[in-house]
Order: sequence, then structure tokens, then C-alpha cells
Amino acid sequence: MDFDDLHDGEESLEFDEDEDEAEIDEEETALLTEVNLEEDADLDPQLHDDGYDDLGLDFIPDHGLTFEDWLEPQADRDLGDIIEELGGEGAELEGTEDLFIALSTTHEVESFSGYDEFFEVHGTPMEDMALWDMQDDPCSCAVATTNMMFRSLGLDPGEDVIADVFEEMGIYDPAHGTDPYLIDDVINELAERADLDIQATEISGFDEETLAELLDAGMRPLVGVDAGELYDDLCIPPDSGHAVQVIGLKESPEGDFVVINDPGFEGGAGQEIPLSRFMAAADDFGFSAVSLTVA
Repeated sequence: MDFDDLHDGEESLEFDEDEDEAEIDEEETALLTEVNLEEDADLDPQLHDDGYDDLGLDFIPDHGLTFEDWLEPQADRDLGDIIEELGGEGAELEGTEDLFIALSTTHEVESFSGYDEFFEVHGTPMEDMALWDMQDDPCSCAVATTNMMFRSLGLDPGEDVIADVFEEMGIYDPAHGTDPYLIDDVINELAERADLDIQATEISGFDEETLAELLDAGMRPLVGVDAGELYDDLCIPPDSGHAVQVIGLKESPEGDFVVINDPGFEGGAGQEIPLSRFMAAADDFGFSAVSLTVA
């Protein structure tokens, strides 16, 4: 029975205007209570079915909304601010773990089938922004990027040491830059000299799938690109060779992006480049990359 049934025919509630209060018999009161509970359950089934009450979340404010309706605009807010609002001024973060469980549960309920496929991320780009290293000289991008690869393995020889080795081995000229096709050979020779258990590998003709596989395997490779094409910047001279470190690949409904650490400028950590533009920039170097792993 719904609310409309209560106002039709013999079952409608009638009030005597001459009396201060309407007299509602106990049977009708029980019926009204039952209907209200049924309507509330229909409006907000998750509140009863997903165990929010079991978590002790009786401090959720009453805004006349369902829990999910209230929660949606809170997604980007600081958890401490939400707790303070829920508990009043001076509220402590007690019960935060339970609230976090509730938020996570609600997120799972709100997520649609195949959500992870639409927002797939290869690598750990947020964490690997910390690997970023600003190049010391105008033409030392490959030297700095090589040092970032070492950092991904927990080593940090420093750009000056790598520059000295590269220059000694004849692949780096401070006035012209680095030969990207010999970096793997020099790193492997350096590893042998220093008794390091690392292995550098040159990769030619990579594609999106190759990048994803490298990232999933824990590698954060050096890639040669045309800087002008990479940033779609006409102020950068054509065929300007540059080296960057790939730290992530993001696939989303908004498009696919390659996340890089660019040693060429402040703020170069975690730059997101549209995949198509990144691949066009890498095409100038034959889709060539260098990976570094523990041997």
C-alpha cells in the first residue's frame, strides 16, 4: 500500500477541525509507520543493506538526502573537514577507520561494471615523480634521465658522475648532447667496472603495449623524443632531440596519456602528454628506448 491509498475512501485519515489534536487509532498509526519504513527502504536501500548502521555512523547529518546523495559532493574534500562537520566543532578523528570503510563501500557501490578498464594506469606515476632530476647543462638531458633510471633502482650516482663516464666513453659532448643509441652499452660497461648488478637494454620500435609491459614490470625507461612535437610548441626548433623518462601510462575516457619526468625545466615531473603526440615525437628516434633493471 502507498501513501495515496491512505487518502482514498474509507481508509483515509480524517481530522476533526473542532479538536486540538486528531485522534488516530492505533491500527492506522501502525499502518502509517509501516508505509513510511517501506518508502524509506525504497529510497535508500543501501543504507539498510550495506551495513552503514552496523558501522555506528549515526552522526551522518540529516540534509533530507540519501547517504549516497550526501556523499557524492564530499569526494574531493579533506577527510578531516568532513569529520569536523559531522561531529561538530572540535571533533576528533575517532571512528575514522569506520568512516573510511563506509566511503570505500559506497565508492564500490557507485562504481559501474568495468570501471577499472576505463581508468587503467600502468606504472606508479604519482610516486615516481620523486625520481625527477633537473638537468645541469643545456645539452645534458640524456645524462639527467639516465640518473633518473638509476634512481628507480634505488641508486643515485649523480649527473656529474654519469656525465664524466659518458664523456670519457665518447657518447656525450656538453656542447652537442648524447648519442642515445649507445647509452645501454656504456651503462653495462659502467656496471661491470663498478660491480653493479644492473642491466641496460636498448628497445627499438616500441608501441603502447610495449610501454605498458615495461611499466608493469617496474621499469622506468629513457625515451628519445622531438621536443617541439612533444609539446606542440612552434618556438622549439624542429628536430630538437630530447630525452625524458616514462613513469606512467594512463588510459581513460578522456583519452590515453603518457606520464613523463622531463629534466628540461622546473616542474617537469609528472608531465602528462597525449599518447598520440608522444608517439609522434618518439617516431623521430625510431621509437627507441633504454630500460634499466636489476641483473
